[in-house]
Amino acid sequence: MTTEEHKAPSLAGSGTLPADLPSRDPADILKVLGEVKATGRDDPAKPDRINPNDLLHIEALFQARGAGEIDNRHVESLLYTLTTGDDLRPISVWRCGGSIILLDGHHRVKAYKLYRRRTGKPVTIPVSWFEGTPQDALAFATGSHLDIKLPLTSAQRSNHAWMLVCLGIYSKQQESKLTGLPTSTIGNMRKVRKELLKADQTLPSAWNAALSLAKGRTCKMDLDWEDVVEQKAKEYADRIQRAVGPQFFKNTEIMAATIEKLCPGRVEDIIRLLSEGDLDGFTDDEEEADF
Repeated sequence: MTTEEHKAPSLAGSGTLPADLPSRDPADILKVLGEVKATGRDDPAKPDRINPNDLLHIEALFQARGAGEIDNRHVESLLYTLTTGDDLRPISVWRCGGSIILLDGHHRVKAYKLYRRRTGKPVTIPVSWFEGTPQDALAFATGSHLDIKLPLTSAQRSNHAWMLVCLGIYSKQQESKLTGLPTSTIGNMRKVRKELLKADQTLPSAWNAALSLAKGRTCKMDLDWEDVVEQKAKEYADRIQRAVGPQFFKNTEIMAATIEKLCPGRVEDIIRLLSEGDLDGFTDDEEEADF
């Protein structure tokens, strides 16, 4: 969990957040944020730029990729933009009590911090302020990943959708719209959640683990096939990044032509795999009603 250099307050009743909040489970985080927001003691200050050290990262709730999931290639590409003297697109933040919580822009924050470390220059980050309840903020943070430059992997999208289903604060249609997954998949997730709770099982944080548990299979949570694929993909991607440099990733046409030359006859398969998000498990015969 990223809490780097953030001095988090500890008393929710006074309009401040507990210091250990980022390490708690999503349901508890959402509850505490609601309590603090209800005090009406938000700091009114909303500057156009902020010091990155003033940000509070609550990745268990607001990072759809998963806590600590950073693509170093993307960070290096953003860093290159900063070295040219240009600013990055404003990050999205939300005020809760005295804290400034990051909703969208984790890679941009990482790039600014890396620029500061490499150049020794002070930095401030342009921000866009979001207004709303904790549920609104979560919906915004989730929805922001549908219109981004660095798409979520199938596993990341499914795990975040599963987290929303476990929280039980949105309708099925809303969960589908926020995550980009079909309502049939959300229906499957809801059925799995219902079956696990009925069996008095603790809900796993990963969707594939929940699905395996519901099917009565054991699941090695730390190293399944998706983990292996992600690990090898990152390894190869880092090697390619070092070989061609960040400029390569700024020209989509060149990237596409390169992939076609590297993988003749496989482009359609690659497109299909990248666009997949529906992990079949339970059938939708008994899909529960929306609320």
